[in-house]
Amino acid sequence: MKYVLPLLFATLGALQEMDVITTYYIIRVLGGVELNPFLVSIIAVPELFIMIKILFLLSLASIISCLEYILVHAPEMNVLAMPRWISAAMLGAACTWYIAAVCHNVYTMVSFA
Repeated sequence: MKYVLPLLFATLGALQEMDVITTYYIIRVLGGVELNPFLVSIIAVPELFIMIKILFLLSLASIISCLEYILVHAPEMNVLAMPRWISAAMLGAACTWYIAAVCHNVYTMVSFA
């Protein structure tokens, strides 16, 4: 578990970066549109979009760090009896979500071509 969480965080960061790059390529170069109604106004300002992505990553890192602290250093606070691998599962789920988003973006880019 020592190396799994840092590797998953790095993977998630790379996936978010790929999501931003492919999304902007589709919108700016290929003339596509953002399908997520919550992001339509945010994506118009690249700095805001990137800042929100960074805040998401930092928020998730904070939640995982607190969870890891409870699981490792304060097991008496683990009232839900969460297993030790729950942190990796949460990060894995986030990575899976972004893999799907990046694959969708790449599919869209190929479809435009």
